[in-house]
Amino acid sequence: MNQHEHAINQQVQERQIAIEAAKRQTAPLIRKGWIFVIVGWLLPVIPLLGMIGFPISILAAIVVGAVAASRGNSSGAVILIFGGIFGTVLVWLIWILIYFLLGASLGFN
Repeated sequence: MNQHEHAINQQVQERQIAIEAAKRQTAPLIRKGWIFVIVGWLLPVIPLLGMIGFPISILAAIVVGAVAASRGNSSGAVILIFGGIFGTVLVWLIWILIYFLLGASLGFN
């Protein structure tokens, strides 16, 4: 039984090393994905660019997340995909509120 436990522990340790290697390998990719998402969130500063900024954010999150998941970093991919999608929806609502308040303050309502 001792050899069996040792074999299981060795397999667990090898799996943890593989997971850590995948995280380190895909870290620059995940970082670039977040940069695309954040740039997409900031594009509405120029109103017409905001219309293409949000789809860029969502598509970048999905594509980069899928690539990261295929390379073994599923946890980082899931966080990027859900964070990118739900964050984009939240930022979109904030920008609509900002545009509404600016329009109301300028008398365009």
